[in-house]
Amino acid sequence: MARQLLRHTNLRSSFAAFVLALTAGGALNAQTPLRETVSIIHVTVVDIASGKKLPDQTVLLQSERILSVSAFDTSNPPQGRVIDAHGGFLIPGLWDMHVHIQDLEDLPLYVANGVTGVRLMFGSKHTPSLRAKIASAPVAPQVIFGSAIVDGDPPVWEGSIIIRKPEDARRTVDEIKANGADFVKIYNDIPRDAYFALAEEAHKQDIPFAGHLPYAVRAAEASDAGQRSIEHLDGIAVACSKREQSIIKEFRPLHYLEKMNFVVEAIRTYDSAQCQALFAQFRRNGTWQVPTLTVHRGMAFLNDGHFTSDPRLAYMSGDVRHRWQPENDFRFRRWAPAEFELHRGLFKADKQMVGLMFRAGVPLLAGTDAMNPFCFPGFSLHDELVLLVERASLPWPRCNPPPFALPNFSAAWKNSALSPRGSAPISFSSPPILSPTFTTPHGFKPSGSAENTLTVLPLMASSKMPSTAPEKASCTDFLTRPIDRVSWRLQRISVSAVRMIPLTLLIIARH
Repeated sequence: MARQLLRHTNLRSSFAAFVLALTAGGALNAQTPLRETVSIIHVTVVDIASGKKLPDQTVLLQSERILSVSAFDTSNPPQGRVIDAHGGFLIPGLWDMHVHIQDLEDLPLYVANGVTGVRLMFGSKHTPSLRAKIASAPVAPQVIFGSAIVDGDPPVWEGSIIIRKPEDARRTVDEIKANGADFVKIYNDIPRDAYFALAEEAHKQDIPFAGHLPYAVRAAEASDAGQRSIEHLDGIAVACSKREQSIIKEFRPLHYLEKMNFVVEAIRTYDSAQCQALFAQFRRNGTWQVPTLTVHRGMAFLNDGHFTSDPRLAYMSGDVRHRWQPENDFRFRRWAPAEFELHRGLFKADKQMVGLMFRAGVPLLAGTDAMNPFCFPGFSLHDELVLLVERASLPWPRCNPPPFALPNFSAAWKNSALSPRGSAPISFSSPPILSPTFTTPHGFKPSGSAENTLTVLPLMASSKMPSTAPEKASCTDFLTRPIDRVSWRLQRISVSAVRMIPLTLLIIARH
């Protein structure tokens, strides 16, 4: 959704100092692993296979390997550099599966919030140059690079790739693959025949395609065509409507707000049996949903001064704060109070839809749509996790992994969603480590008032466990199970069971 404005800028000195303090006195590049022996002592490790918290543990890391996880023992002095966690929690790194990168200076905000990987949903027509720019940042998460947006004519965003017919779509996929993007990002107005040509060519070229649901395509058709993820719940309400076919015919070429009125009509004509059949299809096909509730909330409350006075604005540049004001955004500047009220109702409906998906076992991923208004880099992933867990009816004190924890990107990418060529680390999310003393993991209520403050200390290391580690849940079994069974209820892995899977560790401590 956000226009690409990537450019080189210096890190703001105040935030740079903040990040350096978090990383124990040294700059951190999220793609550079730790190269020393480190003992993390007095740390609570959450065994997410059993849901138990293991207090006062010692975790020994050495050159990209977790050597051991054991109870702290005064008779066995810690080795190497010692980090006293003071009872904090040790968790895997977080991934935001829908972001836009506009400024290099925003990248440290991800790492400082424990987000060590992101999926970039609006890349460049020249992927190598974009990779080089992001690689030049001294502090950055790992990035999965989408292509430039592929859209119909006229496109919504400047810099998009325009396709008008099937031949355009096939040529575009070939060029994107040759250019080195990790997946093809699709958008709203791709013509129907061009969409299916794109899907066919992407399958032939062995490159995933993901993104918006084009207006002319049914959600069920996109799932069968192999679209790996559908963003923003696009088309889901319409697909669950008794009037699905007639609404799709009326969608184009309407303006956005007119289309939203048809979404309201779809909600009014909801058909439970039709919706459950669609969800079963998503499960069978491994069609992941990325609800991005955070951006939907932002659109609904942009005229609410309490919401827009979020204290996290202090971490954003003056240019970003200016762009985020609705009067400066072409999408929102003409909205009257009625439009915002409409979107508040749609936001409630979106949350209800996520709850239905969760209960139906639809695979879900957490994404924020940063840098859209009030979708903060790093911070807002915690907002998204709060919203998702609330809809899944999972109270924070429970330690079960949430439904949107994708166990292994490299295993799931071709069959489901989001990791290219086996290169990306496993994705976990933070709720499993939260104790009852935490009410939200991100430090702020959705209203913006301060609640708890978290300190995140990134430690780059992969989780290559020793061969003697007990296997409460087999990783091999984990990677070979059908994708439609990948859910929090079926896939729960102990820290001691994770072997030979890249992993990033964080310490989270309450202040």
